[in-house]
Amino acid sequence: MAFARVFIDGVDTDPNTAAIPVGDVGFVRGYGVFEVVKAVDGVCFRLPEHLDRLERSAAMLGIELPSRELLTRWAADAADGIPEAIVRMLVSAGDDPWEGPCRVIVTGEPASPQMASLRLLPVNAPWHSDGAEWELLRGKTLSYANNFAAIRQARMAGFDDAVLIGRSGRVLEGPTFTVGWVVDEDGRDIYETPAMTTGILDSITRTAVL
Repeated sequence: MAFARVFIDGVDTDPNTAAIPVGDVGFVRGYGVFEVVKAVDGVCFRLPEHLDRLERSAAMLGIELPSRELLTRWAADAADGIPEAIVRMLVSAGDDPWEGPCRVIVTGEPASPQMASLRLLPVNAPWHSDGAEWELLRGKTLSYANNFAAIRQARMAGFDDAVLIGRSGRVLEGPTFTVGWVVDEDGRDIYETPAMTTGILDSITRTAVL
């Protein structure tokens, strides 16, 4: 990732020298949450919905976020000057997960070109809830090791990415993207996705399309 802009707790920081304490529990334990937003000409796609989900995810971990006003400003600052940007908002519980305060890192980088097509490898995802209820269901947490292991497995096999298959054998989602398909019903194209009851992430893009 080649970051063009980095803000740590709102402070504009040189991307080449940006640093956090090694004791940060987001780094040491993966204890934190995040959002990724696309921005075009400085305008973030459905930012209020992304912030809603960030707040829900943070509440699951007991992390108190800065004000919505600050988060909105930092996202705009990270996208500034990048025609098509990917804005990442990472929130860790900071140096003390019980007492806080949290640490917020917001970055901006040029978006990668869209691929015309993708070759996806089905990868079994036994770690996925696949309909089972648990405390962090649908939280977007920093701990994405299993998902990235699936991507690595796909790329080593010559594919572009993975699609996650649950214990039930159902298609769930991609490691970093939502999944949908179009079916023909009586001459009409109908967009379908896996049911939310499978425990997939409550995708902002999925909601926008539906």
